Amino acid sequence: MTSWSQKRPGSGKFTPENVDSLLCTHVIYAFATLKNHKLTEADEKDVEMYERVVALREKNPNLKILLAIGGWAFGSTPFKELTSNVYRMNQFVYEAIELLRDYKFNGLDVDWEYPRGADDRAAYVNLLKELRLAFEGEAKSSGEPRLLLTAAVPASFEAIAAGYDVPEISKYLDFINVMTYDFHGQWERQVGHNSPLYPLESATSYQKKLTVDFSAREWVKQGAPKEKLMIGMPTYGRSFTLVDPTKFDIGAPASGGGTPGKYTGEAGFMSYYEVCDFLHGENTTLVWDNEQQVPFAYRKDQWVGFDDERSLKTKHYCSFYSIVEESFNIGNEIDLSVGCSCCDCVGSQMSWLKEEGFGGIMIWSVDMDDFRGQCGTGKYPLINAMRQELEGYTVKLEYDGPYEGTGGGAYTTKDPTSVSCEEEDGHISYHPDKADCTMYYMCEGERKHHMPCPSNLVFNPNENVCDWPENVEGCMHHTQAPPTAKRK
Repeated sequence: MTSWSQKRPGSGKFTPENVDSLLCTHVIYAFATLKNHKLTEADEKDVEMYERVVALREKNPNLKILLAIGGWAFGSTPFKELTSNVYRMNQFVYEAIELLRDYKFNGLDVDWEYPRGADDRAAYVNLLKELRLAFEGEAKSSGEPRLLLTAAVPASFEAIAAGYDVPEISKYLDFINVMTYDFHGQWERQVGHNSPLYPLESATSYQKKLTVDFSAREWVKQGAPKEKLMIGMPTYGRSFTLVDPTKFDIGAPASGGGTPGKYTGEAGFMSYYEVCDFLHGENTTLVWDNEQQVPFAYRKDQWVGFDDERSLKTKHYCSFYSIVEESFNIGNEIDLSVGCSCCDCVGSQMSWLKEEGFGGIMIWSVDMDDFRGQCGTGKYPLINAMRQELEGYTVKLEYDGPYEGTGGGAYTTKDPTSVSCEEEDGHISYHPDKADCTMYYMCEGERKHHMPCPSNLVFNPNENVCDWPENVEGCMHHTQAPPTAKRK
């Protein structure tokens, strides 16, 4: 759910109360920001919004609600600055836990768009590692369910190669949200689909890599466990203005983005409910692209590629469509009064996802589905279609990473031999973890926090700082990372 969706005009305005809390297993609220290198609210109204989003658990106690930081507009620079100093990053981790617990979030989603180059690649891994270590330690000391750690990552094979150590980040993330959309858009001068499952046979070798299927396979090829990959499904389309209205196939020349939507107000972009309005306009033609397994529509010089219920779920219509084609002679075009297309007997994205064994789906975003039911098929038609197809679908977590099976929601018992905090309110003290040189306890009044030192450092009780091992007696050979816990 995006924070700015509440600011859309008229019936486009979306608030936490519009969310159907039974539709999904997790809700991620986007976005928080950084101020003075600390996780904080991006808007003065966010505190109220946090409370309203978290209140969704009243209707679904099993719902997990995470807070996201970053995003496209946030950029890469703040993350670079944060991770360039280990002490600064460690403080961020501590403050993040505080904020997440204070507002009763279940975890953090890191949306760094995008790390690039060797330094960023290493910094990104270190950030995720420090967060996961701290989340593990805090859960052990507090007895609370461990905070979840997830990330939004690019679909582009070029971006993956430029900034992601896939095997390493897979160790620390609970799941990985792959943004398999925005493959094409108004930045190009020819029309292309926002999120094609497969490529056109006539596409160039480069263009064939710009698909959902190729991207997902590339993440697996680079070392990501399939069961941790959540495949991004868009509830919006990308639109174009055609140079020549008589040329409307994929690859047709475009002069720029399409007319802004009435509610989203961005050229080259339409929410699904705005696509519905477009489809109901006179002389609109809807086409099913059988090769890419997605629809697109056009009217005069306006063109939009999007996902609908057909492209997002499995349907087998061969025998029926052969009759439709013969009776109406409409080929691949859909007569809106008929509401059918002539596709082959091929399952689409949900079928593909289940056959491949991926962990699930991530939807961008809940506020752009038809949440008011104005399209005529009920509220949230896209999300409901995907949910129905995934009903009962489970995958076994076969990945055996260093933190698998460490809880992620199960309560743990406090260690009776651990440090006890009895300071007065407002007083802060630091204490070594006698069992692990790389960890320490921070007492804030009666509140205790089990904190990790940055990589390769140990806690120095004489100075109350994380220091080099050679400066701390008994910690020359500091404790290694926790042993692998095999998943039962």
